[in-house]
Amino acid sequence: MSSTFKTLEINFNNWRLYLIMGMVFLVTGIWGLFEHISISVAFIIFLCVAFLVSGLLKIGFSLLDKNVTENWRGSVANGVIVLILGTLLIFLNPSVAALAIIVGFLMLRYAYNSIVHSFDMKKYEHTNWIGLAVFGFLGSTFALLLIIYPLFGRLTRVFYASMTFISLGVFNIVYAFQLKTLKGKSA
Repeated sequence: MSSTFKTLEINFNNWRLYLIMGMVFLVTGIWGLFEHISISVAFIIFLCVAFLVSGLLKIGFSLLDKNVTENWRGSVANGVIVLILGTLLIFLNPSVAALAIIVGFLMLRYAYNSIVHSFDMKKYEHTNWIGLAVFGFLGSTFALLLIIYPLFGRLTRVFYASMTFISLGVFNIVYAFQLKTLKGKSA
């Protein structure tokens, strides 16, 4: 079995992970759009908690699938990195520009994974892979803008961060339901 099909088979079992992460990212992005007047402490804490939850979910699902997948250690390492960065963001209280850069790099990582997953769906001959790729590329674009222009005005930073979260949230939700559909067809 090729690595693409093995990856998708493993993801069939983890479709709930993508759904939960998508909902967390979507709520974070929408909240950010409504918090556009200022970056409040509550929003920053919620953002950090979103990374903590995402890291914990990634670690948990990777450990559950360690008997099924060959690269479970890499997934655990990715989850640990996100968990550590989320924890550091809470306790270090970085400047807004530093926060924008850190969040931008974390979201760029998620966007890259989204693009990879969409092309995996293409190899699996799924018809909606283009829509998934579009959301992955949108997430990448907004994450790069957040990294490149961290010193823009507060409104711009919040908008880029929110749009990145919304793009990747929609991607993860759509991807989760497509995995669930494919799981049902393969069973």
